[in-house]
Amino acid sequence: MSKPSLRKRPDALKSAGVAQAHAVRLMQHLVVPTFVLNPQRRVVVWNRACERLTGVAAHDVMGTREHWRAFYGSQRYCLADLVALERPDKLDSLYPEFTISGHGFGFSAENWCVMPKLGNQLYLAIDAGPIHDEDGSLIA
Repeated sequence: MSKPSLRKRPDALKSAGVAQAHAVRLMQHLVVPTFVLNPQRRVVVWNRACERLTGVAAHDVMGTREHWRAFYGSQRYCLADLVALERPDKLDSLYPEFTISGHGFGFSAENWCVMPKLGNQLYLAIDAGPIHDEDGSLIA
């Protein structure tokens, strides 16, 4: 009798890679401006709608912690940073309107954003929430 293999089968790995590629492609084509930070708060997704909203190209922020430059004239936390840092205590000093979702689903806020690259101000309604793996660890 042979032992079952604990390694993933090549076809399962291929399926996972295809699914991930589709997910990234879907994120890029969302009409809602969206960016994603990894647990170190580096940009891993900056979709086309976010490029249009801010005037900042994805290649200028991918892999950096400088996403704030797309929205503000001086360095400050964005809502996604507060989610990653688990810092709801900072919300009231940064956002005039905000809510904290129950059960760890994230934060919602409203704020004037400067949009330095475009030279205008926009009032934005913002949602940010954590993405956890199966073990409950923050992955994005």
